[in-house]
Amino acid sequence: DEPYGYKFKEWSVISNVTPNAVNKKSQARKPNYYSKTFELVPERNNYILRPIFTKVDTMHGFLTPSVRINEIAANKEMVQNDYFEKSDWVELYNLTDEPFNIGGLYISNDEKNPRLYRIPNNYPSKTIIKPHGYCILWADEDSNNRELHLPFKLPSAGGRLILSAYAENDSTLLWRDEIEYSSHNDDNSFGRYPDGSNKLYTLHCPTPSRINLYTSYNTFHCDDTLT
Repeated sequence: DEPYGYKFKEWSVISNVTPNAVNKKSQARKPNYYSKTFELVPERNNYILRPIFTKVDTMHGFLTPSVRINEIAANKEMVQNDYFEKSDWVELYNLTDEPFNIGGLYISNDEKNPRLYRIPNNYPSKTIIKPHGYCILWADEDSNNRELHLPFKLPSAGGRLILSAYAENDSTLLWRDEIEYSSHNDDNSFGRYPDGSNKLYTLHCPTPSRINLYTSYNTFHCDDTLT
């Protein structure tokens, strides 16, 4: 049986192993890998048949996101973008131990149209996020398709953002991340604490491109765990 929370990926066969190496479980350091080994016992040779599993979001059946929507600010009075204009912003956080290129991902504020905007993949110097690093997208309703600028704004009354990744054929959904935010003051933001977690707060100290901070003024909203 598949372990709860994991999806079968492929078989791995190891030959000429030491006898009695049966029923060993191993959990790798990275959270998206799981393996469990079983020994097949032919008459003369020993083999291990190892199924490789990938962690999934057990509510929707998607693979675990590599990047999460980590913090948002639905006001344009706080931070200037790369064109020295104040605008709404969305912070993405790389959950993995490797650089991740967000070029080609889709982001949307419309649940009925999750592919509203495809992040350009021809600006790797700006779209590659270092391990456990951050990237800011500017929600300024930019119609010129400038890199890291989105063609929509964030409603100040609250809303939902969806980030999704598709396979190379652009038809198979690989993973999806969502955040539903509530109204917040101009000097606050809304996001996850700790970074990349499921706990959502109104954050008293906005931290674009930096680690989210916890203060006694933060307001807890919910835990959006999808398991």
